Amino acid sequence: MPFDTSFFWWRSDGKIWQNGLSEQDKLHRKNEIDGPRVFIGEFTIPAKKLGYDKIKHENVNREIIIKYLKSGVSYILYWQMYNNEINNKIPEGYWLIDDKNQKQPLYLTLEGLYQAQKNFTHTREQSIAWLRSVDNLVQV
Repeated sequence: MPFDTSFFWWRSDGKIWQNGLSEQDKLHRKNEIDGPRVFIGEFTIPAKKLGYDKIKHENVNREIIIKYLKSGVSYILYWQMYNNEINNKIPEGYWLIDDKNQKQPLYLTLEGLYQAQKNFTHTREQSIAWLRSVDNLVQV
């Protein structure tokens, strides 16, 4: 059965953008697909935009995860595990593992969240609470 899949991207201005469609158009079902509707939230704020500050990178992206969890999208996708965008020999910082093969704080946050979710009974709400908890902030 085909799925009606909509991708939402997080823009650097803090707004959710979806396939270039207007807010009014984005929720219209595609008539040629009668299967279930799946919403995927894709995001990243690259490390370069935050001066390669690991803690800022973790905090900003953590807040995006919380907003996506609140929005109800079915899947949240961080772009990307390793950076593949380099301009003038300078990495953009779309990464969870940097160009020196070091796991970044956001990687550790997501790893911790994944482990915690194994014991959650209300995954969305408990994930938001876990992400907001000071006890779960990654230390560098």
